[in-house]
Amino acid sequence: MAGLPRLDEVQIERRVGRRGLARGREYFQRGAVHNARRQGRLLKAACQGSGGRVYQVQVELNSRGIVGAGCTCPVGTSGTCKHVGAVLVCYRERPEAFVEVEELGAALARCSRGELISLLVQIVARYPELEGRIQGILPGLGVPRAAPSVESFRAQAAALLRRAEEHPDDTPRIVEHLHALREIGDALARQHEFASAAVVYRAIAAELVSAAAAAPGRSSPWHQVLDDCAAGLAHALANLREDAQARREVLETLLGIYQYDLLALGEARADVPQWVATLADEDERLAVARRLRALLDIPSCPSARRALGRFLLLLEQAHLGDEAFAHVCRQTGLVLELVRRRLGQGRLAEAVTEAAAAEDSDLVRIADLFAAHHHPVEAEQVVRARVESGRASALVTQWLQRFEARTRQRQASLRLAQRLFRLDPQMRTYLRLRQLARQLGCWDPIHAEALATLERLGQWNLLVRVHLRENELERAVELVSTAEALAGDWACALRVARAVEPVRPEDAAALYRRHAERLIARADPEDFADACRYLRRVRSLWMRSGRGEAWTAYIVALRRHYARLPALLRELDAAEL
Repeated sequence: MAGLPRLDEVQIERRVGRRGLARGREYFQRGAVHNARRQGRLLKAACQGSGGRVYQVQVELNSRGIVGAGCTCPVGTSGTCKHVGAVLVCYRERPEAFVEVEELGAALARCSRGELISLLVQIVARYPELEGRIQGILPGLGVPRAAPSVESFRAQAAALLRRAEEHPDDTPRIVEHLHALREIGDALARQHEFASAAVVYRAIAAELVSAAAAAPGRSSPWHQVLDDCAAGLAHALANLREDAQARREVLETLLGIYQYDLLALGEARADVPQWVATLADEDERLAVARRLRALLDIPSCPSARRALGRFLLLLEQAHLGDEAFAHVCRQTGLVLELVRRRLGQGRLAEAVTEAAAAEDSDLVRIADLFAAHHHPVEAEQVVRARVESGRASALVTQWLQRFEARTRQRQASLRLAQRLFRLDPQMRTYLRLRQLARQLGCWDPIHAEALATLERLGQWNLLVRVHLRENELERAVELVSTAEALAGDWACALRVARAVEPVRPEDAAALYRRHAERLIARADPEDFADACRYLRRVRSLWMRSGRGEAWTAYIVALRRHYARLPALLRELDAAEL
């Protein structure tokens, strides 16, 4: 092929990886690559995947090698999938298979009107099912175009599916025809005819779900078409703001797709719940929630019930009271979600009680959740109870073994951390001690011991910082106000004032006031500006607390007391105090 490079396996592996190259070679050898063609520097081909789906692959080359690639499979946007690998292997092994073709648009542009009409007539003669599709997208020529019919598009999809039943070897081509039928909806959406586009997507999706449900257990090659229809319906829903009937029909179809995947295939789609939650209005979400509650009456596996429960909570969580939330969780087996809510509410004992109903796979996650909330004792309690009941799986037993091993290690680490803190009391060693003690669920007595150690060693500044770190603000204020060792540590006092200012403004004002008066008492003019800055803070806090009269009396008395310090009075005037 003149102008295009020959590729070696190193270049292909660099694009798709070693595994992508190996799988791509397998696909090529079994004949999965077909309709290979070349348009300029682009290689195009179809590749049939393992599930029967056909994906469209495109690779761009230049004189040095591969520039880019893409595939329509779920992971193909990066151009590194096995289908791209298969097409590249095909190009390396059989470059002559890539027939040089002209760009379709350029070729059609050279045709006369009569030639185009003749071409379409020939296509329809060979594929009669295409006539309805062509009629659906013809311009109106001044005559209002009839809205597409669900029945018409369902009939076309049904005809294609019947052909696939009769001619299984023709399945890849029929998948392409179904995609072409779905693309009519895409074309209508591009023209902002979203209601008509939704009709196309609904019809195809309904027929695909109906056909798949009629043949349970059989692998379906139509999943990608169904996924694309679902995405098209979501796009239509986002734009059908005024057409209530069309919106209801779209939501019904999306829920039907979700129900089929969940109850027939055992797969919980993540996209449909998110679309409904974000695109439906409140009344529509509640209507869908009622349908979901009806589905709970249909016998299904535990995983399907949990998926329905999560969908329900996503739609109704803002409206559910605490007991209603708990009822949904218990009804659908969402023990993990209920325990997480109870822990967030600080209802530890109830969380432990609810955890007893969890399946083993959830129980270990719940135990990890307890540990993450600094409740390791309860984490061990719920798991040990299951093990001692004789009903525990290997998963739960292994969790307990690992927990006990970690506990022994942490207990040894905790003893070392206590010793290090006593030898080298710093915030760093304190925080490490706290971390280990919380992991073991014994922080309260260790905390009291650590504070006593700091008092015994006279580490007052660090003790204040610890109180602030633990949000023990009252104790921090008390220390800086009464501890003799901190009497001259104004940096410490100001740190406390800044920390307590939002919640204890009176204490903050008292600390700022004492510091300002200390600066003034030194009678050094260089300190007066700083003193006024803190006095302004005192005024702001007192005014916020409704003590405006007290402030006026205080500043008048202060001016009178220091009347012989003109430099101070000038700073007070400048600060408007």
